[in-house]
Amino acid sequence: AKQLGITQSYLSSVINGSRTASLDLQSDIAKTLFGPYDQFLEAGRRIKEGMDPHGKKPPEIQDGVESLIAKLTYYVMDHKRIEEELKKTKNFYEAIVENQQTGVLVMDKDHVVSYANEFMAKLSGIPGEKITNTTPYTAHETLPGLDISSFKDQYDKAFTKLEPVSYNNIRTMMPEGHPLYLSGWIVPQVKDGAFDGMICTLWDTTTSTILRNLFTLSFDFAEYGIGIIQQTKPGEMPFIYYMNKQFRQIFDLQDVDPPSYPFGKVQERMANKIKNGDAWLAFSKDNIDNNRAGSKFVIDHVDGTRYECHAEPLNDDDGYSWGRICMVKELAKKRKKTGKKKKS
Repeated sequence: AKQLGITQSYLSSVINGSRTASLDLQSDIAKTLFGPYDQFLEAGRRIKEGMDPHGKKPPEIQDGVESLIAKLTYYVMDHKRIEEELKKTKNFYEAIVENQQTGVLVMDKDHVVSYANEFMAKLSGIPGEKITNTTPYTAHETLPGLDISSFKDQYDKAFTKLEPVSYNNIRTMMPEGHPLYLSGWIVPQVKDGAFDGMICTLWDTTTSTILRNLFTLSFDFAEYGIGIIQQTKPGEMPFIYYMNKQFRQIFDLQDVDPPSYPFGKVQERMANKIKNGDAWLAFSKDNIDNNRAGSKFVIDHVDGTRYECHAEPLNDDDGYSWGRICMVKELAKKRKKTGKKKKS
């Protein structure tokens, strides 16, 4: 009784059948005093009939009844156990989703928002109860001032293809009148080959987007060309991250959209504007492969002008390389020497 946390009298009354305990307690008593629940019930029946609880007797219908009761009890208790475990798992994952600094939306098969985490409300400035029961297709009708057309396009792409879609720095407008740049994933849920809902993650990239735009504008005011390349891993092909207006004009790259334009093609087009293009390509390859510092190269442009290309690695305080920067500045034209002939 002490082990079970109950009184001796209560235990006795449960064992002799005058009182009925909960299923959990009955199972605990069985495990503590005897063993399997069906055998425990059978032993109790024998004691009640004045027989040896451990004695053997031919199977009777009563044994079958006790076994059935035990099995039903097991199923009820196992169902309760599974239900409690599912509840704990649900609470665990809800805590993760609610505490992360990422907006989460869950849509049902009709594209209606069935769940929005707390951060989604904080991110958008829209109360959670106004987010649920809306859809990306008609949300602007119920939330005046909202413009998520760019998000809707990405959502529709994921729905049409039934494939996850990643989006970056798309511009939206919230009802309060402030722009919000978002990045994230839109992941369709598919059941039996058919659309069954959507899970969307959204994180705020407004600050980084604004800083990037300011960075771009400030470099466009420079008097020389600036090009920045990034390289994901050593040995892999780098890509153009940024070119300012002057750099594009020098090498006729106005139509190039970094970073999607292949780096090899950018180099080809640049070499076509340089008389000493082969030497410049070799210089460029050596600089990238070896991450050279303080490298300089004089470009003889096909239009007759000359530029000095100054290349440097972009390393942080820990020595990690984020890429390279190339600055192209026009060299002053050399003045022809003129002199008057001396009179004889």
